[in-house]
Amino acid sequence: MDKPIFELKNWQLQNYPDWTGISGNVYGNPKFAEGFWINTSCIEQVEADDVSFLMHTHNSIYRCRFDCRGRDAGEGFEELELLKRMGVGEEKAQAVMRAMERAVRNSRRRREEELLARIPAEENAVILDLTAEDEYYFRAVEVKKGGEHQFSEARNIHVGQAQDSVFIGNPYGDADSILANISFHYLPHAGSRIEFTEWTGDCGTVYVNNSGHSPLEVDTPFGRFAVPGGCCYPITPEAKGGRLSDPVPADTGEIWNTQIDGAEFRSRL
Repeated sequence: MDKPIFELKNWQLQNYPDWTGISGNVYGNPKFAEGFWINTSCIEQVEADDVSFLMHTHNSIYRCRFDCRGRDAGEGFEELELLKRMGVGEEKAQAVMRAMERAVRNSRRRREEELLARIPAEENAVILDLTAEDEYYFRAVEVKKGGEHQFSEARNIHVGQAQDSVFIGNPYGDADSILANISFHYLPHAGSRIEFTEWTGDCGTVYVNNSGHSPLEVDTPFGRFAVPGGCCYPITPEAKGGRLSDPVPADTGEIWNTQIDGAEFRSRL
């Protein structure tokens, strides 16, 4: 019997002492909604070409494109060891890994260029690239300041007993990094809703870019924004049409607090 082939995005290997599976967002499987996060059963066979793996489990085949590899998937040692364990020769395995590394680099470069193209006229800006297809809704951040720009896919996850939270920024890293000028903290809720509890953007206007297909609801210091898939919105009082009850004095960089719909935000603009 032919096995069905499904697509996995944001995929990564799940290694256990006696078997290896894959996790990721699945597409084309009628049992799940598009983009549903799954963990597969044990991988029994691996095929590879220049752009993807075909990971065979007992009942299904999963196509894992190199440029859709998850950001937390590591340095590639697990994929290399899996190829060797499945009988792929050393030369072929190394060639596959080089192809995967090139695809990951090119994918990252394309995403950076796409975000920069959203704000070509802006000298100072922050773009938060979000999507409902990611487990924690975050894909990347692009910061422009004073003619420089920096792209990062890094985010810190705090796993809580009742609620996980996500931190974006680099306040404790290199002081010369323009990522050190931003600090965003949010709670990822079910139903494609993001609730920001800290909003510090010292690099101009903050934009939310929804790079997925499903709409996102984003709670910010300026109110709640509904951002459709494929859209990029500036998150400002003017865009919302509202007014801050406790505005920031110009050029002071002071910390301030305000409450919107019962949620407290700590922000610096």
